[in-house]
Amino acid sequence: MSNPETRGGLTKVMIEKALWNCCVSLSLNEIMPNLYLGGYLAASNIDSLRSTDITFVLTIMSSDLSAPTLQEHLELGIVTARFNKDDKPAEDLLSIFGSTCDLIEEKRAEGKKVLVHCRMGISRSVTLVMAYIMRAWGVGFPEAQLFVKGKRPMASPNRGFCEQLRVWHACEYGVEQIVEGERRDKEPYAEWKRSMGIVAAEGS
Repeated sequence: MSNPETRGGLTKVMIEKALWNCCVSLSLNEIMPNLYLGGYLAASNIDSLRSTDITFVLTIMSSDLSAPTLQEHLELGIVTARFNKDDKPAEDLLSIFGSTCDLIEEKRAEGKKVLVHCRMGISRSVTLVMAYIMRAWGVGFPEAQLFVKGKRPMASPNRGFCEQLRVWHACEYGVEQIVEGERRDKEPYAEWKRSMGIVAAEGS
């Protein structure tokens, strides 16, 4: 059996981790004009959203914000959009990069302040913002990663998302093309999908 000191130590570590997670999720960082990154708690903090004048919230999680929070967003005039994705290396975010980049670009062009968030504001939402920066500035993953981490130090996409951002660059910021009147995956994206077992390899 563990002694009281061990149990106390474990409890302290658990409390410290919970507090850190809470602080990270609650934090809100401006990455570039009219574009912010944060976690679930940041998107639920109405006072913070009001003070920063956020008017568009893009959620990337496997669950939505709570009904009371969504109601408060509605009352505050905040428009929301959600993409149902898990924080797993094999989760296909490449398929939504185009749509999320378009949304962010559209809202920023309208002068709206955009918050992109996931559960913690560390992996999924960071990946979407990096994909947007890569397309907007025509840069690769290392440049986007360096820039975003300079604004939000805890930014750390999982290894699978990092690879997808490299594929995004290889695809020149668009994963589909029209060939002989048909919409088809570009080869870097098709190859990535084959490597993930999402589609069967040609000739198999």
